[in-house]
Amino acid sequence: MKHFFTLLSAIALSSAISVNAQNLHPLNQHGRSFEPKSLSDVTLPTSHKQSPRMAKSVIMKATEANNVITGPAMISYESSSTDEAGETIGMYFNYGIDIIDNGDGTLSIPNFGSWYSDNVNGLTIKYDAATGQFEIDNQVLFSSQPYGNASISVWDINEAGDDVVVDRSAKITGSIIDGSMVFDTPWGIFIDSGTYKDAYFDLAFYSEIIPATGDMTCTDSYGTSTTHITHVLANDSIYVLGFADLGEMIEMGFDYNAKTVSIPNQRALYAGPEYGVFYTYGLNRLMTSVESYDIPGAFTDNEITFGPWAALNDEGRGYLFKSSSIKLFEGYSLFNDLLNVNKTEASKEVARSKFYNVQGIETAQPQKGVNIQVTEYTDGSKKTVKIMK
Repeated sequence: MKHFFTLLSAIALSSAISVNAQNLHPLNQHGRSFEPKSLSDVTLPTSHKQSPRMAKSVIMKATEANNVITGPAMISYESSSTDEAGETIGMYFNYGIDIIDNGDGTLSIPNFGSWYSDNVNGLTIKYDAATGQFEIDNQVLFSSQPYGNASISVWDINEAGDDVVVDRSAKITGSIIDGSMVFDTPWGIFIDSGTYKDAYFDLAFYSEIIPATGDMTCTDSYGTSTTHITHVLANDSIYVLGFADLGEMIEMGFDYNAKTVSIPNQRALYAGPEYGVFYTYGLNRLMTSVESYDIPGAFTDNEITFGPWAALNDEGRGYLFKSSSIKLFEGYSLFNDLLNVNKTEASKEVARSKFYNVQGIETAQPQKGVNIQVTEYTDGSKKTVKIMK
């Protein structure tokens, strides 16, 4: 469980900030509001109204082997929230999960939805390795007062095209593609009965489950927590999905020769209108003031260490961490990967770059949120990466 702190003075970009280590009002495990929203509050982007079931990403390609993912993984999905002005904004979340193959054609994910309650029943997925297809029945994920049971279900657009409806009789379906589990249907987590019936905790548009590449450990004054992450190397940066279990993606710069990393000031979490956007900041060693906006760190062949650091909103509230580290799983090598990125990029000539949104629609330039960049080289090779704007 992460802990929520306040700063004595508001964040001023030109001055240091004093820190009060008093615990105020903790957010839930993933720093997101627990209060469910009414379906009538949803304003969908035009693209989702027109094609709510378009799910395949441009980076996905057909694969000969339909190998199901097991072990540490990441659930990545596109959702939406409402900003301070009441406008709908796109959100992209990445959370570490664990997948267990039960050996009977089903998978269990005990911590799917754990950002809502400690009383988690988990998620069961049926799969067919021969066809590479999977499906999820409507099922209870957890129960919590005062809302009661909450289930994962399919949702769609009503006939008028102006609201969301839950379909508890439909199955969530998807395909196992290139080592990822790509969802073909949008899903949400809905209250089953009572006063809040059909209110939701989250809605996912496009989503996929991808393998995790390491674990991230964060230490604050209350203890240490660990979560799975997935890292991607591209454009002279290290991108970390599921950073600090806050749900979003963080970009790190690196110096290969000095074996150092630097995390610039950037968005780390949006916690709804009540708390707003949180940004990363470097802290001094005593964790009493913001010393810089870049968080310094270092790396070895399979580990990145950095801190102290904080994720703070514009009221000076946020999370304070004494130290953090990312340890990659066996088979991953930062030395080799970072060196190859530098050598490969330097030796190739770029022919053109194209950008796509997560629905696979080409755009003239990167849009706000997650984008997919496909770089084509003069030798005919291509490189595909996800980038955040």
